[in-house]
Amino acid sequence: MENICSRCAKKGSCCCDSGWTTIFITLEDAMRIAKYTKENVDDIAIFRKIPKNHREYSPDDVYTKGIKYEHLMIRNRGKCRYLGEKGCKIFPVRPILCRLFPFWFEVKKGKISIYQCIADKAEDEDCLILKENFGKSDDEILKFMGEDKKELVELTKKYVEEIERHKKYAHYLKEGKKLSWVIEKFGIKI
Repeated sequence: MENICSRCAKKGSCCCDSGWTTIFITLEDAMRIAKYTKENVDDIAIFRKIPKNHREYSPDDVYTKGIKYEHLMIRNRGKCRYLGEKGCKIFPVRPILCRLFPFWFEVKKGKISIYQCIADKAEDEDCLILKENFGKSDDEILKFMGEDKKELVELTKKYVEEIERHKKYAHYLKEGKKLSWVIEKFGIKI
């Protein structure tokens, strides 16, 4: 089934394969991907420092603030390893970060605000969703994507919870412990 992500992937440059993109995932994302692909969870992601360009872009971002600029990311070389000719090969279980894009969020006083990650001009926009819907409201773009704001807010809450859990086990990953070890030690379930 063709979706906006597959159309974008076919054009050759998308959020999954641009040179600056790093695909951040949560441990639970890695577990969902492993279950779907039948891969070993330890082969899905690697624990690394968040690239400097991401830290400068969003120094107070929820996935960088408080986790010492270190996070899990999909093991890849230049583009997401799950990006194929027809788009995302793990679309039903793609990482929450991918499901949220092209929206991002802020959490202030426990309230989540959703907004578009958009360029100043349509011709500067890389995201096909935003390019085709430049100037449209959040609700119009969500409808185009087949999503609704309430679902996106719930997904964001889940992402924030998974990032918060990350803080509890990140030092073990930094020490070199495998994802499977952390999952077992903390009894993490999906």
